[in-house]
Amino acid sequence: MASILLAFAIDAWWAERLERTAEREELSRLYDEFKLNHDRLSVWISDGGIVYQQREAALQLSETLGAALKDGAESVLLPDRQLAAIIRTPTFEARMSVFDGLVQSGRIEIIENRRIVRGITSWEGVLRSANDEEQRGLRFVYDQLFPVLATDNDIQHILKMYAIDIRPQNPIPIAPGQVTEIKVTPLLANAAAQRYSQIQVIHSFLTDIRDGAAKIMSEIESSI
Repeated sequence: MASILLAFAIDAWWAERLERTAEREELSRLYDEFKLNHDRLSVWISDGGIVYQQREAALQLSETLGAALKDGAESVLLPDRQLAAIIRTPTFEARMSVFDGLVQSGRIEIIENRRIVRGITSWEGVLRSANDEEQRGLRFVYDQLFPVLATDNDIQHILKMYAIDIRPQNPIPIAPGQVTEIKVTPLLANAAAQRYSQIQVIHSFLTDIRDGAAKIMSEIESSI
C-alpha cells in the first residue's frame, strides 16, 4: 500500500512539474506577444509616429482655420503633408494569437496566476474601445471630412497619391514644401476641430493599451 501511495505521489509530482514547465513556456510566448504589441504601439504614439503625426497635423489645421476665420481670410495654404495626415485612417491590429490559442484550446487554465488572465481580458476591453473609436474616425473622415474638403477644394492628388492604402508604419511620403490652397469655411473649421478631438481620444486609448501591455509583461516576468 505504501509503495502504491508513493507511486501516486511521484506521478502527481511529475505531472505537476510538467504542467509548470508548460506554463512557463506559454507565459514566455505570451510575454513575447505582448512585447511585440508594446513596441509597435510605442512607435505609433511616439514623436514622429503615425498617431502623433495625425494629432499634431489636426491640431495645427484646427488652429490655422480658426485663426483664418477670425481674421476674415477666404483661403489658406496648407501643407499636403498636414492634409494627408488628418485624413489617413490606420487602425491598430494587436497580435493575440498566443492568448487566443490558449483560450480556444482550454489550456488557459494552465496559468496559475489569474491576475495575468484578468489583466489580459481587461486589456482586450480597452483595445476594443480603441478599435471602436478608430472605426468612428474612419466613418467621420469618409462621411464628413472628405465631402467638406472636396466641395470647394481640389484635393484629389492627396487622396489618390498619399491618403489611401499607405501602410501606417511608414512616414507620409510628401515633401514638406508641397502645399494646397484650401477655402476657409466654418464647416471645415468645425470638422477639423472634431477630427483633432477624435485623434486625441485614440492617442489616449493607445497610450493606455501600451502601458497596460507593459504591466502584463511585468506580471508575467514575476511568474516565470
